[in-house]
Amino acid sequence: MTEHAGTNSETKGKPEYFCGHIEDVEPYGELKCIAIYAWYDGPLIYTLKSESHLLFVYLIDSDEEQAIFWYFPITEQQLSDIDNQKMCLRTALTTLKGVAITRHRCGQSSSPIEIDTTGVLLPEFGIYLSRDFL
Repeated sequence: MTEHAGTNSETKGKPEYFCGHIEDVEPYGELKCIAIYAWYDGPLIYTLKSESHLLFVYLIDSDEEQAIFWYFPITEQQLSDIDNQKMCLRTALTTLKGVAITRHRCGQSSSPIEIDTTGVLLPEFGIYLSRDFL
């Protein structure tokens, strides 16, 4: 995986530099950031796109050593539903099927595993997203 923008001093706190960033996500390949919905010292919720894949990305947990991201393949219609506030964040996280990848600060990443929301504190129903940064 490539380095995650927002984790180094050059891009920290600068979401406008992350849009357009290329991220290599196993097994989907290289994808480009097309939208950011939430940012705090790096992207928390965003979308990635390539010619053949569209992913909704959610940072589920992080600390000084690692970050766990959920990657959800989505359709253009599902992305439109998120953008137009027809699908709330919790619905997206609980109905879309995706993979979890742990990204270590040293640059290594875990193999993708199936997402299990059991016991995970999720946002309440009715929280909708808007693109903060395009």
